[in-house]
This record gives sequence, structure tokens and C-alpha cells, in this order.
Amino acid sequence: MATLTTHLRQRAWLALAAVGLLASGSIAPSVRAEAPAQPSSREAIAPTSTPPVITPPTSTPPVTTTPVTTPPAATSPAATPQPTNPQTQPIAPPIANPANPATPAALPVKLVLRLRERRVYVYRGNRVEASYPVAIGKPSTPTPTGTFRVFQMIKDPIWRNPWTGQVTRPGANSALGLRWIGFNQLSNGIIGFHGTPTVNSIGRAASNGCVRMRNEHVVELFDKVHMGATVVVEP
Repeated sequence: MATLTTHLRQRAWLALAAVGLLASGSIAPSVRAEAPAQPSSREAIAPTSTPPVITPPTSTPPVTTTPVTTPPAATSPAATPQPTNPQTQPIAPPIANPANPATPAALPVKLVLRLRERRVYVYRGNRVEASYPVAIGKPSTPTPTGTFRVFQMIKDPIWRNPWTGQVTRPGANSALGLRWIGFNQLSNGIIGFHGTPTVNSIGRAASNGCVRMRNEHVVELFDKVHMGATVVVEP
């Protein structure tokens, strides 16, 4: 009887010890499971090492280059041959006869100087093409009236002072300015149109008989007239 009691106490003590070990997690409970199939001797056994870490590539990915296509060169319309159709070709206007007296460029040029107006008029045929203000001779040395012809035309004329004999270099500041157009030969000199630096005398009777003009005006007049052109000086 004593032996049975001792045996029961040992079993109770073992049961309590097992419960305590299970609660502390020291002994894993046995789970009935199907045993895994053992690999054959011919099959490779996968290692149980730590799986490798996958590192992303550090090299720069290849750059995709978009090809540049050069557009075809534009063809000039003038370089493209066009079909010739005589019915659609433009008809050129007739060429004017250069000898036609109605052509303005063929009409004669005449200068009319009106002393009272202090102005010279450029006529082409019967039409006034241009006019310019001028200075004329003072009462003691008047500009002669009458009909004359241009016989002398000089660019950048050189002026010699008739009283001192001094020669002035040509140019805009010379007493004769940039152009000279002689039309009347006198015993003591030549009367003509010329430029002047003394622009405040324009519109007055102030010269020794010649016809003074602004330099820009006498240059224009020089380009309009020609040798032999008629010059009419009216009171």
C-alpha cells in the first residue's frame, strides 16, 4: 500500500513538472505529421545557408537615342520645271518707242529763272518737274535777263577770288559750293548757278550777278540739266 502511494506521488510530480515545462516553452509539443520524403542519393540537397541579397545594378542604364531625321531640302519653285502651255503664258506689254516724243525722259529740259520770285523752275517739256529758291545779283551787279544756253558744268569747282587772286579749295564751304552750271559769258566773267555756304542770302538780291543755291539743291539741278539746255532769265 505504501509502495502504491509512493508510485502515485511520483507520477503526479512528473505530471506537474511536465505542465510547468510546457508553460515555459522549454519543451515543444509533439505534432504528429507525415515525415518528409528523404531525398535520394542521386538528388542534390539545397544548402540551408542565408539567401543571397539582391543588389540593384549601379551602372547607368543605356540611353536610348532618338535618331534625328534631316528633313528633305525644300525645292525652290523656280527650280521645278513647269509645263509650258502657250495658252497660259503671260503676254509682255509692247516696248515703248524710245523716240516717242510723249516719253517724259525724252522731252527737253529748260530752266526758267524768275528774278522777282527768287526761284528757278525746271521744265521738262511743258511740265514743271522741280523748282528751287535762289539768291540773285544785287542792284549794283544784277543778274542779266534773256535767253541763254548751258555751256559749262563742273563738279567741285575751284574758286579764285577776283579781287585778291586767292584760290579756295573745292567743297561745300567754297564760295562756289559743290556744283557750277555756267550759262552766260560776260566780258568780266561768267554768270552761272552754283552752291553757296552763305545760305542766309537765299531769297535775296545779294550776289555779284551769279545765281546762288543751297548745295543739296544745286546737286539735284546738276543731275537734271545737260550741256546745251536752255536757260531763260525773266525779270
